[in-house]
Amino acid sequence: MLATLAFNYYKGSKEQVTETPEVVKEETREPPALATTPPTPVVPPLTMEAVTPVLSRIPCSILLPTIKDNTLQVRGYLAESGTTRAKEMLNAIPGVQALNLDVRQVADEKCGAVELFGPYWAQNQAAGTPVSVKTKPVRNVLVEGDSVVLDVTTPPWDSHVYVDYFSFDGSVLHMVPSPRARANQAPANYSATIGSMGNWTVAKPFGTDLIVMVATPMPMFDGMRPEAEAAGDYLKAADKQLKQIASKHGREKILVDFLQVTTKAKK
Repeated sequence: MLATLAFNYYKGSKEQVTETPEVVKEETREPPALATTPPTPVVPPLTMEAVTPVLSRIPCSILLPTIKDNTLQVRGYLAESGTTRAKEMLNAIPGVQALNLDVRQVADEKCGAVELFGPYWAQNQAAGTPVSVKTKPVRNVLVEGDSVVLDVTTPPWDSHVYVDYFSFDGSVLHMVPSPRARANQAPANYSATIGSMGNWTVAKPFGTDLIVMVATPMPMFDGMRPEAEAAGDYLKAADKQLKQIASKHGREKILVDFLQVTTKAKK
């Protein structure tokens, strides 16, 4: 019994030793992907060819652009109601990385004057022709009872000068020529002060108004218009006359300057 058991035990032990071990395959894992930096987007150059068509689509505006690298600088006049939309349109121009908008806002009722005289003003500014109208002393706010006194500078050639005061109520007051200031012919590079005799004083209604100076190489009208009239009637007549003058003498001979003032009640 002992011998047999020993034999069987030995036999069993030998079989256990010679068993083939199970091969365990290790799971292979891919190395972690390295983080990649996205490519820097290429910014296109900012060009006037891209800017000009956008400016022409902004209503009730006179805008002059300048470009430095990818910064767009715009100055001029713009309707109060269109400022937000104008910023969106300008920022969407390809190549614009920064926008500097330096504009004076005008009320919607001044859009007719802005759209008629604006192109001449922009042309004047771009050419650097010295024509101007300013308050004397220089200020943007006039108080009830103040005299409206203006300094005007004419172009470097003989001209006929027109100064008009567009009120926020939709009317226009013709300051020059008018029964209070009849003479409107000026020599080249002439400077003059109008209103120093108290010709015009600030009174109701109060608001933000627009003064427009126009210098033409020939009379715009055969005679004086009514001292005050509806702005729409005057703009229609002025548009017709300015086109005729431009066809004879060239648009560059029609010069315009703007001055915006705010009038307030006396405290």
